[in-house]
Parts: sequence; structure tokens; C-alpha cells
Amino acid sequence: MGNEQASAFIAVGGSPTPGFVCEGIGYIDGADIAGQAIGVKGTATGDQNGNGDGVQGHGAGGYSGVAGFGAPTGTGVFGLGGGTAPGVRGIGGGGPNTGPPPTNAVGVYGQGGEGNSDGVQGVGSGTYSGVAGFGGPNNGTGVFGLGGGNGPGVRGMGGPNGGVPIMAVSTGAAHIRMNPVSLGANNPNSAGVPGTPGDLLAVSTDAGVQLWFNTGGTGGWTVVL
Repeated sequence: MGNEQASAFIAVGGSPTPGFVCEGIGYIDGADIAGQAIGVKGTATGDQNGNGDGVQGHGAGGYSGVAGFGAPTGTGVFGLGGGTAPGVRGIGGGGPNTGPPPTNAVGVYGQGGEGNSDGVQGVGSGTYSGVAGFGGPNNGTGVFGLGGGNGPGVRGMGGPNGGVPIMAVSTGAAHIRMNPVSLGANNPNSAGVPGTPGDLLAVSTDAGVQLWFNTGGTGGWTVVL
């Protein structure tokens, strides 16, 4: 049922019938709506079960459920969390529908999906980083990593053209020792330097300063630089 006026269209549907239906058969665009400030505004009332999405989009083939294309200086997608909820929440396919603690108003929250999947991936362009982190003004860290189980807190792999792989564990069990340890003609393995897998050790030898990575405790040092 609709009520057409000179400046407005109002559609009233009775559950479960939608207020407005456009099948789209024979049309490329199901709806083309333009507004001076907002093109489309969707508001869920939550009358049915208390929860409802303002806007839902369901893609076809390899296309997205919702696609946003920013103006010349605008973002493609903008998300502002309510209360302490995240601004944007993304769950990988097959992953658990989780969220951060209610007291942590993260800008973007990502949960890995099925199998071995990353929660968030970033791919840089040119000489810029895949992911960049800038700490908060009150002595905040630029990047924080907490390993699961015995996993590393932060893992970085060098590029294919001679980059240096670096691993560090943030649980407190491992260490990054950048003040060179003087070993003369020896190396950490021959000198029996103790270590925990994930340690980084700067070593001063007769051959110069080297960087060693630990993969297996005492005797498990490997030179990386």
C-alpha cells in the first residue's frame, strides 16, 4: 500500500511483507535514489526481537553485499560505533561472530574466519607499510602484539630481495637484547649463551656486530644479519 504525494512516497507494509518491494527483473539497478544530504537512510526499530540492521546488502557472485565509493576527498565506508562498540566489525567467512570487550572502543575489529586466517590484513603500496600503527599521546605503543599459547607476539618476515626475518615474543619469556654482547671469536652457540625461542640478540664479535635469532634455546641461535 502506498501513498504518493508531490514530494514524498510513503510505503507501509504489514509483517512479514516489506513496505516497498522492487524485484529488479529486467532492471540493472533495483533502485536509484538520490538525496541532497543522504542518498539512502535506513533505521531499524527493533520491534520484532530487539535487534535489527539499519541497512542490509546481499551481493551476487564475487561482488560485495555493500560497496561504498567515496567522493574525491571522502572515505568509501565510514563506521561510528555506538557507546564503546567498534566502528567497523569484520568477521571472516566461517569464523565465530565475536567482538571486542565492551570497554574497548576499537576503530576496526577483525576476526579471522575458517582455518588459519588473519583477523586483519593490510597490503601497502609503493614504499609504504601494509599496516602502520601510531601510539596514543599518553605513551601509547605504536603496535601491540600478544601471542597465543607459545606463539610470537609480533612476527615480521623480510622481503624476497634480502630482507631480514625478525621474530619477537611479547609474553615476557623472550627478550630482545640490542646492547651487543661481546663474544670475541665465538658465537652464541659455541659460547653457550642461553635463550628462549623468539629471542633476538645483538652480538659483538671479532668479525663485527651481528644479529642472532633463537629457535631452540641454548645452542639454537641462527645469524640473521
